[in-house]
Amino acid sequence: MSFVQFTGILPASMTEGSRPGDWAATLSVTGQTDRVAAIEAVGPGASYVALHWDKEQALLFLSPGAVADYEAFIAAGLEPEIAFSLHVRLDDGTVWQDPAVFRVALLDVDDTPPALRGFASGGSVAAGAIGAVIGTLSITDPDSAGPFHIRFTPEEEWRFEVVGNTLKLREGISLGLDEIGTLPLLVEVSDGRNSAGFVLEVSVTEPGGPPFRPPAMEPGEMLGPIALADGARAVVVQEAHALAALRPAAGGDRQVALRDGNEALIPGTVRRVEFADGFLDLDPRGAAAQAAALHRALHGTEAGGAALGEAVLALQRGETLADLAAGAVAALPAEEAAFVAGLYQGALGRAPEGAELALQLGRLGSGTSRAQIAIDVALSAAPAERPLWVALPPGREAATGRAGPGLDDPPPPPPPFAADLLLL
Repeated sequence: MSFVQFTGILPASMTEGSRPGDWAATLSVTGQTDRVAAIEAVGPGASYVALHWDKEQALLFLSPGAVADYEAFIAAGLEPEIAFSLHVRLDDGTVWQDPAVFRVALLDVDDTPPALRGFASGGSVAAGAIGAVIGTLSITDPDSAGPFHIRFTPEEEWRFEVVGNTLKLREGISLGLDEIGTLPLLVEVSDGRNSAGFVLEVSVTEPGGPPFRPPAMEPGEMLGPIALADGARAVVVQEAHALAALRPAAGGDRQVALRDGNEALIPGTVRRVEFADGFLDLDPRGAAAQAAALHRALHGTEAGGAALGEAVLALQRGETLADLAAGAVAALPAEEAAFVAGLYQGALGRAPEGAELALQLGRLGSGTSRAQIAIDVALSAAPAERPLWVALPPGREAATGRAGPGLDDPPPPPPPFAADLLLL
């Protein structure tokens, strides 16, 4: 039995990233509208649509809900469309679902800068080799097939050039013996619309010799400003912006390279690289990773270094993830389905499947706290693949007992590797 009928036309498409005000639709509702208590969206695209039921006018207003990302749909192997049906809750508590399925095509826009993934092949050059080819660059961009434009700093643009996707020395140019080791190049990659900065590491080798390999460290050893405190902790006696690169090396080790030329190999067992103004947490399931996952689920954004610093220190003081989540969940939607959908969108970049939604709604109904639901959804996401920057708040103590900068000290510059400049 059809209690109500929906009439009207939805826009055929929605641009990715749309927010309220960017897209809107109105459906007229006829039939037994006096019995309608609420109207909800259900289906795979339900979280991307927000509904407002105006009973007096018998109109249903639709606007964007969770922000939809075209690339996330493609990466998951899904059709880029927002598909949903309407679920009508009647005044006696019964539910009727409209059999119609609304489909809104999700349109792609060029809103993502290209990413430089390092070298697809090559990556080294012998000192003294004139005009030599260094390697083929690996550049990806979900919104553009290129061509991509590479720009060097004024200090380097007279020495290097990119032909197609191949990095080489300009004709008549070679690198000197004093540059043997790892040479960091700051480059900007653009697709003509969006751009991003990266540090590209070039290995400069002995003429005709084997590639340069920095020395391996033993616990208690110090090489320049780099020290290996123990098997789980390395210390750099400088601020974080001194770091040029941290990347995998042979045998499971990691190579630490500083901008002043100091380099060392640290064991793969190291879970924290400390600096004067914070530390890089390498543990994919450590306190920083859990706090970052919880922030992502609750807010839909990545936590900054300062926020992670506060969260990690709170956990060290004995607070729990539930304590961290308690304040934030109060600001999330009161409606339980929307609350769960928002968590899944923030943590996993997708709407919950039907079984997942039913499970979490059942847990809420049985008394499980919203904070615990948020924690469980957050930690169900894959562990972070990149080190997490944890800033030391001024005047506070880190886990190592070292104090951060004093309250009267100027704030440290943000670490350049936090987004794009760290090669892993």
